[in-house]
Amino acid sequence: MQKNGKILLASCASLLLLGHVGTANAFTFSWNDFNVELNNKLTVGAGWRLEERDNDLLGKLNVPGQQDLCRADDCLDFSGNPEPARRLVNAKGGFFLHATDDGNMNYDKGDMYSGLGKFDSTATITWNDYLLKISGLAYYDRVNETLQETNFNTSFQPRHEERRGRIQNRLSKHTEIREAFIAGVFPFIGDRNLNVSIGKQRVRWG
Repeated sequence: MQKNGKILLASCASLLLLGHVGTANAFTFSWNDFNVELNNKLTVGAGWRLEERDNDLLGKLNVPGQQDLCRADDCLDFSGNPEPARRLVNAKGGFFLHATDDGNMNYDKGDMYSGLGKFDSTATITWNDYLLKISGLAYYDRVNETLQETNFNTSFQPRHEERRGRIQNRLSKHTEIREAFIAGVFPFIGDRNLNVSIGKQRVRWG
């Protein structure tokens, strides 16, 4: 419960100090039955770590000074001696947190963990009962582009290393077409109409 409270406090504090500036503009144009609308939004934000690292949120072998905790015997004994297993149990950190503690190791108190600029754009063109819509986004994070992963356990890896290219690119810069479709309303049966849309789009339920 205490650990969860620390995580919540750190998250709330980070959100409160998360600086961001956003600006949006819209452009509309009409000609005969054609209507064009372009919406753009630019957002710039940054976040800093406010608390010291909590070793209880690190994997046991990632806690500084514990990388050799199980080197001699793998913290196992098959003769009935409980001491190796007890040593592991009593050590700081969590048993499976080595798979989720990268962020805790990468940033010290006061470090900037995000410096993001994001651009969203949506273009909508309508003509009578027909519609063309294209939307996309692009973002760039200088902090994550230059970040090197930190490893406290250096038994089989260096202290600092570059992120893998695909992960680095995904976290630091990305462009994406979110929607690109055409839609129209057509006479169907009797006084009913048929709504048809083709392309990449968000499916709306309900």
